[in-house]
Amino acid sequence: MRLGFTGIATHKLIGRLLKLVRSAHPGIHLSLQSASFALPAIDSVADGSMDLAFGIWPFVPQSIETRIVAQESLVVAMHREHALADRESVSMSELEGEDFITLPPNPGSTTIERLYALSQAAGFNPTVIQVAPDTWTILSLVGAEIGCSVTVSSVPQNASFPNIAFVPLKDPKGPFPLLMAWRRNDVSPALAEVLRLAHQLCPTPVP
Repeated sequence: MRLGFTGIATHKLIGRLLKLVRSAHPGIHLSLQSASFALPAIDSVADGSMDLAFGIWPFVPQSIETRIVAQESLVVAMHREHALADRESVSMSELEGEDFITLPPNPGSTTIERLYALSQAAGFNPTVIQVAPDTWTILSLVGAEIGCSVTVSSVPQNASFPNIAFVPLKDPKGPFPLLMAWRRNDVSPALAEVLRLAHQLCPTPVP
């Protein structure tokens, strides 16, 4: 089975699922495929080149079935010496004048779209001084005090960054779902069993 995931937000989840599948069904092999953005991953599920994917999507094709596995929210990654690093939360208006590091512009990227929507609602356009290819690189630059970045709340849950503080960002739109996606017409017994084990590992959150 070909399993896709995006970024570091799902690393621990993927590892736990892989361990559970190997323990319960040694005959099912999960081939892991990482994608920088969620939209190519959902396209790969739709065209059959991937069987199952985890990601954040604003919309999915009708041929795709999804299930919520977690709720995400926005956080601001900043160096621990930053003046706002000890705050319980921060508003976008307080980040005016900050230098931002982002992923490349990509349609459907929740973090980039909300960064621009929230900053424009606060009356300014974000100053993007560096575009990095992935979240690991972004956080390395944040740790080097190059700038700050908007990311999702599961990132600090999946990796340790001693020099970085993750401060919740006030967002009127509220949380958004991390989804698991597969083709509706896929009748593979292996997929059905992996879906069952995934539900056992991460039940759909109660609203």
